[in-house]
Amino acid sequence: MRFEIIYFDDQISNIECYKTMLMDDFLITGYTDCTLFEMALDKQKPHGIMLDLHMPIWDGLTLYNKIVSSKNYNGCPVFFISSDISDESRLKTIQTGAIDFFDRSISEEELKLRLQNKIKVFFQGKIQIDLGNMRFDDHAFSIHVKGKPIDLTLFEMRILSSIIRKLPASVNKNELMEQIWGSNAAPGKMNVHVSNINLKLIGWNHEINIKENSISFNPF
Repeated sequence: MRFEIIYFDDQISNIECYKTMLMDDFLITGYTDCTLFEMALDKQKPHGIMLDLHMPIWDGLTLYNKIVSSKNYNGCPVFFISSDISDESRLKTIQTGAIDFFDRSISEEELKLRLQNKIKVFFQGKIQIDLGNMRFDDHAFSIHVKGKPIDLTLFEMRILSSIIRKLPASVNKNELMEQIWGSNAAPGKMNVHVSNINLKLIGWNHEINIKENSISFNPF
């Protein structure tokens, strides 16, 4: 899957640059007008938000405070990015509570890894997780697709929950089987449950794939 990121930057060239750079791992929706933040948050449930530090109308720090105070903000990690790497600027972003600060000279690989690692922590601690048209609610232990509840058994829910919590990484099949059924689970048991989950998700463009000893999930 690709994580969804909302990116605010007054320079369209910066937005296009990071869209291209990160396109294999992230779906970036960019806005040059920071006053559209409420509309963006209402329209999307991003896995992360990236803010340029210096922008007209509102700078990144002001926009950050508006975003985290919004009723539409889902609690996802917020990152700053800037060519201004002065100690003063870095300290200000840390003081706001932002998750990380990126210097624009950062390498492509380091940027990907730092974004992925911080977003994965967000996934692991989040009660509700939105994956395209799917919502997983850890508190209610339920799955909804386009608002429609998907009727999963307890074992199916535990399997899907464990897979979602590991995104974007795949899950080791044997380890997951032992976690759910113990060390004496029949070899084909996981395959049967995964097939049942996939049957219930037919038409919603979500699919769990088992390849050798790994299990991956491709949400819409």
